[in-house]
Amino acid sequence: MTTAPPTPALHPDDLLGWGRGWVAVSKPPGVSVHNDPGRDLCSITARYVAHRGSLARSLGYDPGFGFHPPHRLDKETSGVVLLACSATALQWISRQFMEKRVAKRYTALVHGRLALPPDVQWGDWTWPLSKAAGGRKHPSGKGEKVPCRTRYGILRHTSRYTLIECEPVTGRKHQIRRHARM
Repeated sequence: MTTAPPTPALHPDDLLGWGRGWVAVSKPPGVSVHNDPGRDLCSITARYVAHRGSLARSLGYDPGFGFHPPHRLDKETSGVVLLACSATALQWISRQFMEKRVAKRYTALVHGRLALPPDVQWGDWTWPLSKAAGGRKHPSGKGEKVPCRTRYGILRHTSRYTLIECEPVTGRKHQIRRHARM
């Protein structure tokens, strides 16, 4: 008999900031942002806020609207996710992402020793990728490839690993992982 994994829950330190209609949440790895009712970040945030009346009031939280992500992180990725709990906030935040007014920056540990010329701070991965990932053997994916760009800067390295800072300029599924694999 297998037992179900425990339902994820938020800790007060996971709420990094909030305002009228939005909250910034620290998403742990292994938790989906949405599409896993009861276990995803939107659900556990709604559950957390619903039990804290003063927080719910300061957010203007409407249980009928719930929480919606104007952007996402892969299930395996940890990081900060903004969630909107009003249509006005969702539209405004989404517009900021669409108009490229928000910079997404990630820190990643990659296998191998990357190098850039001494006078260059940022490199570019520009391999075309398909919309769907193709697994470890085919990181560019199968089907039609479209132009993609990930900027990266080297923070530190050892003989086997490189710690990088990345900015996906375009947005494909698992783009950073796929570009780093190639």
